Amino acid sequence: PAFGFFAALTAIFAKVGVRNINSDLATAIRTTVILFITWGIVLFGSHAGEIRDIPRHSWLFLVLSGAATGLSWLFYFKALQTGDVSRVAPIDKLSVVITICLSFLFLKEEVSLRVVAGALLITCGSILMLLKETVGYRRRKELSDNIVTYLSSENYVCEQAFTYGDARIKVNLYDYDCVLLA
Repeated sequence: PAFGFFAALTAIFAKVGVRNINSDLATAIRTTVILFITWGIVLFGSHAGEIRDIPRHSWLFLVLSGAATGLSWLFYFKALQTGDVSRVAPIDKLSVVITICLSFLFLKEEVSLRVVAGALLITCGSILMLLKETVGYRRRKELSDNIVTYLSSENYVCEQAFTYGDARIKVNLYDYDCVLLA
């Protein structure tokens, strides 16, 4: 469906957009765009007059939902800025499992074998994706350590970076004779 496609684009666009700016500023810009789009839909659909009919109870939970969304986006953008999308996305998707558990506990939604199995599969898939990346990271780090050990023994000055952000910072600070990517 369309929402899945746009959700996927969100992470990719956000990662590229947050690359060289403060993640809080990036979140504010994104939120402003969403604000204009959603209020445009409300105004175009002539629903603005319905605001006065919203009960206090609904206002309370809509404000709480907005606060939770804002905090979620701030943390998400910070994670995207400092980490790989392929590592942030599986962690983000675990929110589906947490939502399912909370819906059972607080909303008293029916627990079904299908929903529990789906939540377990999401959890296992997320963990598998993270473990696979962790194993690859360990191999790359071991290879990098071996290269640094060898080059240091040959009297070369060596530095290591294990994230794209750290590498950019180091490359911008010094004019290196050689850069190895492992």
